[in-house]
Amino acid sequence: MNLNGLIAALLVVTGCATQAGLGRARVLDVGQLEYGGAMQAQSTGAKLGPGPLIQLPWVQLMAVVRIGVGPDLELGGRLWAMDVLSLGTFGVSVDGKWQLRRGEWIDVALGSNLQWQRTILGGWPWHSLGVVVPLLVGLNLGRHQLIGGVRSGVGALLGESMRTQWLGLSAVSLGFSLALGRWQLVPEVIVGWSPVGCNGTHADVERTGASVFELSLGACRKSIGYEISLRLYTMNLLRSDSLLASQIFSTVQELPGVNPCSFGQ
Repeated sequence: MNLNGLIAALLVVTGCATQAGLGRARVLDVGQLEYGGAMQAQSTGAKLGPGPLIQLPWVQLMAVVRIGVGPDLELGGRLWAMDVLSLGTFGVSVDGKWQLRRGEWIDVALGSNLQWQRTILGGWPWHSLGVVVPLLVGLNLGRHQLIGGVRSGVGALLGESMRTQWLGLSAVSLGFSLALGRWQLVPEVIVGWSPVGCNGTHADVERTGASVFELSLGACRKSIGYEISLRLYTMNLLRSDSLLASQIFSTVQELPGVNPCSFGQ
């Protein structure tokens, strides 16, 4: 058995392959905040030679936050972690999403995800850094949305005992966003393939790699607190400016020989 390939496949399933929790294909409105979490279950079939697939199950928890920062721009982040026996993970992702099309029936969005992952495997730390570009297409069904997506990315795996490993990722996904008031319930399934390179060389992708099957159940809540706070802050500024102007006008009126109406003439 190729031990380096098995390690790389394990790190694929616990790190770079985490692609759930990207939300709808429609970006949030400016100032709108969305936050929530998800439970993920994965099964990876590691293909390390001519023999059968080696099944690698895994589960982890994830937290999500997103905010609309422009008419067609959304920024956010995800954090996931789990510790089971001698295998532990902790990772973060900085996410961006751009609206390519916003329609009554169809929404299209392009994302970019910069991910970092730290994995403890057998007492040894491993680090992975990856970039993934997802394309999301949403079919609007009233307040709900059916979400299909494709993903492509590349990552680097760093460990003390072997040279940099380069891992690719291609995946497709299907999810459904069920709107329940301000809450959204999002079940999602992702199927992907990641060829594994060993010790800096490219392995035969037909014999070495990892197929990923991922199930995710997430819940997110939308909040307009940021927008309300911004509006109240703006109103307070305007009120303060008006009060300051009134005080200045009253002070000038009390000065002897000064006509406040003559300013600016």
